Amino acid sequence: MTTDSAFPRSAWLLIIVAALTMSTGFTMVFVGGIIGLELAPKAEWATFPLALMITGVALTTLPMGVAISRWGRKPIIVAGAWVAVFGGLLAALSVALQWFWLLCLSAVILGASMAVVQQYRFAVMEWVSPQRRAEAASRVLVGGLVAAFLGPELASFGKDWLSTPYVGSFVLMAIVNGIAAIVLLGLDPTPVPKTNRPDSKMTWGQLVTKRDLVCAVLAGAIGYAVMSFIMTATPLHMHGNVGHSLEHTKWVIQSHIFAMFAPSLFSGWLIRKLGFAAMMVLGIIAFALSIAIALKGDQIELFWGSLVLLGIGWNFLFVSATALLPTTCSPEQAPKVQSMNDFFIFASQAVASLSAGWILHAFGWQTQLWLCAPLLVVLLIAIVRWQTSLQSTAKQTS
Repeated sequence: MTTDSAFPRSAWLLIIVAALTMSTGFTMVFVGGIIGLELAPKAEWATFPLALMITGVALTTLPMGVAISRWGRKPIIVAGAWVAVFGGLLAALSVALQWFWLLCLSAVILGASMAVVQQYRFAVMEWVSPQRRAEAASRVLVGGLVAAFLGPELASFGKDWLSTPYVGSFVLMAIVNGIAAIVLLGLDPTPVPKTNRPDSKMTWGQLVTKRDLVCAVLAGAIGYAVMSFIMTATPLHMHGNVGHSLEHTKWVIQSHIFAMFAPSLFSGWLIRKLGFAAMMVLGIIAFALSIAIALKGDQIELFWGSLVLLGIGWNFLFVSATALLPTTCSPEQAPKVQSMNDFFIFASQAVASLSAGWILHAFGWQTQLWLCAPLLVVLLIAIVRWQTSLQSTAKQTS
């Protein structure tokens, strides 16, 4: 079913559908704060629905791993799209009723559906040969590039569909996910094969001592945390503190989002050529350059260059971590390990996003940037230790 020359039909189907289902998150990012400001009892709570959406992602990852182990990926993936339909309709109802706490509930439900979407990158790797896994994961992220523009466009297009603004945006979100759910019924099942690998019965305590697994989890979690920490604070600092226009601020953020997903067109190929460790180091270098540029000043060009490098660094770390993870455990343990990995990733993102504004206000932009440096050092040390252990093992067996 898997060959090096071509991706199977189900892999392409999931890659294409990802552009539809991933638009849910970008729709919420685009209109969630606007609606939250209108409905929240206090202005400080305007971004609470967005924070709850990320929390919904983190809370769903662990139980989802158990569900996938029991029923397989296809039923969970299809169910995730239907959950997004329900969440979209509930969000539409909350806006129609002008009920803030119902909007918050819908945000948690939409976050749960987005946790399932994150499983696409693991599912598509099960339909291709091991040599094509990095490329498969990166192609799923290309759907994020489409979704980054599709989500806001859907929100704008549906804004005035109905008498209350933005109700139609969420109805359109539900329709798009309903289409995705129907299309996803055409996926082939991906039963977890049985193997005789030595690690097929390893305990959690044994697994977390594996340096390759530690690197994969750290690369994903630190990549997301640093990216979210700086990205969330950038509009606040650019527009609120420095005084750049909203148009310039939007341009910088849009460029950042493009830089997050555009490298997926070639990052999988780079991993095949350079290897996981080298790709992770390139991601760390991109992050370090991003921080260094941001520290130089408050000109628009510096913000732009910093945020573009931030997006590239995130892509290199996230794609390499995603492709490395299946090689660190047996197929039987993969769903639980992958869900544990995503829990750490999105819990880190939630903490980074929630703390970014407070740290910017309390300690300033420069301090915020310097706080990211220790995380990069930790990841670099983990990579060095992993590669050193591999070289030591190779010498012992030669």
